[in-house]
Amino acid sequence: MLKRIFLVFLALFVLLLLSLAIWSRTSGVTLTGPDNQQLGWSADTGEWLFLGYPTGPQRRDGPYVLREGDAYFALDVIPRDGGSVEVVRTPVEGPVEVVMDDGDAATPLSFDVPLHGAHGHAREATRWPMPERLLAVSDLEGEFEAFTRLLRGNGVIDPQLHWQWGSGHLVLVGDMVDRGDNVVPLLWLVYRLEAEARAAGGAVHYLLGNHEQYLLQGRPKYLHPKYHGTIEATGLDHGALWSADSELGRWLRTRPVTVQVGDNLFVHGGIGPLALDTGYSIEAIDALAARYMDVKRGDTGARDAVVLLHKSGGLLKYRGLAVAGSKHPRADAADVQRALTHFGVQRIVIGHTPTEHVGQDYDGRVIRTDVHHAGGTSEGVLFESGKPWRVDTSGRRSPLVQAVTPSR
Repeated sequence: MLKRIFLVFLALFVLLLLSLAIWSRTSGVTLTGPDNQQLGWSADTGEWLFLGYPTGPQRRDGPYVLREGDAYFALDVIPRDGGSVEVVRTPVEGPVEVVMDDGDAATPLSFDVPLHGAHGHAREATRWPMPERLLAVSDLEGEFEAFTRLLRGNGVIDPQLHWQWGSGHLVLVGDMVDRGDNVVPLLWLVYRLEAEARAAGGAVHYLLGNHEQYLLQGRPKYLHPKYHGTIEATGLDHGALWSADSELGRWLRTRPVTVQVGDNLFVHGGIGPLALDTGYSIEAIDALAARYMDVKRGDTGARDAVVLLHKSGGLLKYRGLAVAGSKHPRADAADVQRALTHFGVQRIVIGHTPTEHVGQDYDGRVIRTDVHHAGGTSEGVLFESGKPWRVDTSGRRSPLVQAVTPSR
């Protein structure tokens, strides 16, 4: 008898959930639960939410530089006495001041960033000759201090956070955003370094990963809680703060998803059979990314864009060059060689799938760079005169060894 009653209640509960799902999907309305958590279909982000996106603590954040007609203004969330915050709106008439969220620091770190001119929003070339020096890092996820320690330790920037690497190249292999609490300052620093490197004859190549894609789609699922506080304080949702009318959002939309430097191909997730079956060149991939990178899930009718940019087997999310998964088997040597041959390169450098230390796989034909920066392991791969080395925050070099995926 009790079992029958339980089954009846379970059936009614499932029916209620299905009715709610149908109503939410057709009406576009979500229910708001405790702590501003959402339940239902989100038309804004194109996904189902189950008590997702709670309100977070309000802390220092910004600046978000937004366009209004032909003018720009900056929004900063600034802590005040008593635990409150104030949203300050300032017209932008010169460089913007970026102030770190340093917690209780009496004098938090700050730096100025001149806004790019028109050239700063042009798409970069997809193929580059190999420079004498190149540093590649990935998956910093808003860890500003880890990022700057790694760059300073390897001579890329000076103590004032300015470019000092001359004609060297810096490659950021995606996922510089989400999870950490200083995403905005980190992006402004990359934005400034890109211009300074170009002026010095060098280059910064910022490749977009799946978390940049989430950001540009307005999906705050993986944010540090403080950014939910920013949404509440400003009254602007994640999509508005990172729209094409924001300076950083506009800039990010012009960054590539893959680039070839010398005989090395850099891509966040990897190159798998789904991507190779499209037959696309780097240039064709970039053209798709320019048009479809930030569309909401399921909104694009372009099959190849879905495969290359949105599916788990695409360039941003494929893990087969590192591990076997439920959706994709581990790539074998023939799969790797097929990718190398298709793009005419000798190596593929990836992020996305964690490794205990920066290392190599497939006899050096794949290099993995996703290490646990938030946990104190900040490393990159340095190419000098074409030879790759593992480097840490002190600039110490060691030969690349077999990459090891951490046990869960």
